[in-house]
Formats: sequence, C-alpha cells, structure tokens
Amino acid sequence: MLFAQNASIFEAEEISWQLLLDAEQAFYNREYGTALKLANTALVNRQKEVDWSLRVLDVATKSAAFHSKDALDEIYEMLLERDEHDAVLLLESIFIKYGLEDFDNSLSQLRVFIQDQKEYPEVYFLIAKIYMLEGEWKLAEDFFLKSYKYASHLIVQSQKYDILYALFDLYTIRKEIEKQEKTLLLIIADDPHYSQNYKSTSLFYTAGQAIRTNIELNKFFLLYHSQSLFSMRAYYELAKMYSVDAENKGLVLQLLSLAAISAYDRIETIIKNRVFDYSFESFDTLLRIALKYDDILDWMQSENVWEIFYNLALSANENKNASFAKTLLIHISNYCPDNYWKKRALEAYIQF
Repeated sequence: MLFAQNASIFEAEEISWQLLLDAEQAFYNREYGTALKLANTALVNRQKEVDWSLRVLDVATKSAAFHSKDALDEIYEMLLERDEHDAVLLLESIFIKYGLEDFDNSLSQLRVFIQDQKEYPEVYFLIAKIYMLEGEWKLAEDFFLKSYKYASHLIVQSQKYDILYALFDLYTIRKEIEKQEKTLLLIIADDPHYSQNYKSTSLFYTAGQAIRTNIELNKFFLLYHSQSLFSMRAYYELAKMYSVDAENKGLVLQLLSLAAISAYDRIETIIKNRVFDYSFESFDTLLRIALKYDDILDWMQSENVWEIFYNLALSANENKNASFAKTLLIHISNYCPDNYWKKRALEAYIQF
C-alpha cells in the first residue's frame, strides 16, 4: 500500500488495491462487466484515498511551527514528537518504497507525488484489456496509452512491457504497421544491448558481425549473453517486419541474434538452477537437457523460440554462414517437439 489507511474511513473491501485484485479475478473468470465495474470503482476510491492523504498532511502540518519548513526529514521528526499518528503512518507507508532523496527531501514535492497517485496505471491497463476483448479498439488504445503514460507509478515496473506488448497486439489487429514498429522500438529502447550507433561495440552489432564472419554455433552461444528477456519478442517481431525488404538482411540478422541469445540464456538460467553441476558444453547438450522439463518446452512454444532459432538459421545462411545455419537447423530437427518446425528445419537443411 502506498498510503496508510484509516479503517474508520476506508473499509477493507473498498480500498482501491483490493478492488483492483477483485477486478482482475473477475477478468480472469471472464466476467468482464463485473471487472469493468470494479475497476472504475477502484479509480474513484483511489481519488478518495489521495484526497484523504493530502488532508491528513494538511491538518498535521497546519500549526505555525510548520509554516516555514519544507525539509521532509525534519517534518517527519516533528510529526513523531507531536504524535500525529495518521500522518506518521502515511509517511512511513511511502518511505517503505521511496527514500527522502526521491522527493529531494521536500514536503512540497511529496505532496505533488501523492497527488499524482490518483493516476492508477494498473487499473487503466485492465480496463484497456477489457475494451480490447470487446472490440472497442479506440477506447482500448486510449487506456493502454494512459497506462503507459503513468508507468512510473506501477508497483511492478516491468509491467510496462506487458502494456506495450498489449498495445502492439492491438495495432497488429488494426494493421497499423507504423504504430507497431514504434511500440516495439519503445520496448527495446530500454535494452542496454541495443544501440543505433553503427560504430557501437554493443551486442546488437557484435553478435551479428560474428555470424557474418563465420563464427561456429557453439562458440557463438558461449561468447554472447543477454538477460534482456523483456526485449526478446520485440526483437523477433521487428525482424519479421524488416525481413520483407531484402536490403535489411544485416539488420534482420542483428535482431534475430539478440532474440536467440536472450532465449538461449533464459533456458540456460533455468537449467543452472535445477542441474547443480551444469556447465556449457554445446547447444546440442542444452536442448537435450531442456527436453526433460515440460515447463521449459511450454515456454519455448509460447514464446516462439523454435521459430526464432529457425529464422536465425535462415538469416545466417543469407549472410554467408552456411555452416552455422546447417548446424542450427539439424539441432532443431533433432530436438524440436513441434513437428511443423522440425519438418521445416529439415527441409531447409536439405536445400542449403
């Protein structure tokens, strides 16, 4: 909770975060009308909570002793001494997540922060998903964009990527290619491995260049690593978009390289947590171990990892590294449980 709640003012079932939880449960139960009603009530009650929090601060600091003060640490100590219980609880509930430096140790800046909390991106996101399912695409877009605008207020910061991917899916439905691209670029903009500087030594350039200069498959996955899991799908979707133009084959290779490296590292991280003596031997070995875990295979299927590996092989071949491509394709044909990609990999291998 961001704010201390006074039980005499806010009943437990009326607190905004509880209403959000109830709305999300209704959403997953496909009770979309109920979910929307609860979400809108959460917005109304969040405003009441913000108003109450500001009022608590105003009442607690109304005496002349506070009039010339703005230093938050000093004011907090004075509130403790005066036993201003609600105000102290309010500040402490904020300090659990934020430090004094986040507000430049200023009460006035803290007030602005509290006022901004009336914006509830988690609720906007849920409302957007409901409207998207109901085919109200313009309303869905408005709420997705509003949710992203206030993403800094998200309790779980990584949820902003869920918002952007949902927005991308909406633009895909509407066939708005330019907006699709801009949304994906917003996602990868946070990735330290991505750079638009063509002289960069970032992974975005070095991994693709390694394939173009005939690096061997196992050495590639031994040398290059990325934990940019949130960007993986964005790299792959951009690669698919840019692949329609033959002049983009170098860029497509760079994008697919990062997507594949991110996928590989995710699989390896899970295996390292389960196999105590695991160490890198080969790409082949990793896939053989992965086959033992249904959850890994489910994740690879849902995130199109086999498709990423397959398209990386095609791109490597287009960029004159047939050995890399053939080795990757034979591994896919040997280990992929999806007959579609197994067959396509084998067909491509025969053609190269």
